[in-house]
Amino acid sequence: MSLAHKSELNEPITFMRNSPMTSNNDSFNDPQSFSHQASSLVPLDPKIDVVFQALFADPRMKPSLIALLTAVIKPQTPIADLELLNTKLTKDRLEHKGSVVDMLVRLQDGTKVDVEMQMRAKGSLRSRALYYWAKIFASGLQVGDKYRKLMPTIVVIFLNEIEFFEDKNQYHHEFYATSRTNPNL
Repeated sequence: MSLAHKSELNEPITFMRNSPMTSNNDSFNDPQSFSHQASSLVPLDPKIDVVFQALFADPRMKPSLIALLTAVIKPQTPIADLELLNTKLTKDRLEHKGSVVDMLVRLQDGTKVDVEMQMRAKGSLRSRALYYWAKIFASGLQVGDKYRKLMPTIVVIFLNEIEFFEDKNQYHHEFYATSRTNPNL
């Protein structure tokens, strides 16, 4: 599991509320109307999860999402392609806790990556990250499947606060579900 901290997405992105490209009138060519629309620009912070999702779920942003994940994960082989998956994690039983992740992608090698954007670190962040990781990891098996069919799973969390970590100068942390004494197990 990889935990990334302090996104480079520090600058707000600006969108128009009523884009002249989507309006029904010809306000794009009317300087007075266009000036009014330009004054209604709203800065959207990509560190807010819904803005992050809207940006990177857009198919035109696939190269940027690949670049972002490549920079954070540092895979042994380059990420050539990815597929956006359903973000709602399935429940085994009605009474089980439902979960929705910010963004779930499958890389060309089958690796699944949960990408989370967090403004604040809640006390349960570690437990929630591990819970999401486990649900995503196990979701690849059907009845009768061999365990070797399970694909690697990575959770990437962009966190907007440094108080969560003891070392305030270290921005990238990696955690693994493996043996300390024999990582090959």
